[in-house]
Amino acid sequence: MTPFPFGPQSGCLSAHISQTAKGWAVKDLLDRLDGHPLSAEISAEISRLTVYADAQESKVRQLQTALDSRVAIERANGILAERFQVAVEEAFDLLRKAARSSRRELTPLAEEVISSSQTPTEIAAALP
Repeated sequence: MTPFPFGPQSGCLSAHISQTAKGWAVKDLLDRLDGHPLSAEISAEISRLTVYADAQESKVRQLQTALDSRVAIERANGILAERFQVAVEEAFDLLRKAARSSRRELTPLAEEVISSSQTPTEIAAALP
């Protein structure tokens, strides 16, 4: 069997600990199906798969957050491009410059552009 990339030996101890209760619940359920305890190998595999599922859920959340950020930034770019009659690339440069000069993260500034009909002061200050 190939070593599993998750678990206490790989430094993912917190993910392993958070999944222990779920893994035990699955093992207990399977133990009760026929009245015989699971073998150590099957129990270990259930534990590894439980940790792997948790890692996949985390990855999905991270990818969804990245996608949501990108959508907000693209929408703000379109709004700024239309508002100031500039190319989308110039609108992104304006948004990025405003975020950097005001020490704000790009996504919250983009969300402010989207949610308000007024141009945020950081954007106005970054205009040429």
